[in-house]
Amino acid sequence: MEFPIYSGAEIVEMLTAAGFSRAWFESVPDKASGWLCALGAK
Repeated sequence: MEFPIYSGAEIVEMLTAAGFSRAWFESVPDKASGWLCALGAK
């Protein structure tokens, strides 16, 4: 099973389209595996 990898901007766009009034992401690129955290508020 494949899972698409989205950019932070794409995730924010999807959260906004889903009705979130505030959406943003935070990332830590210096971690060994990296991570992205998407946040939203309705």
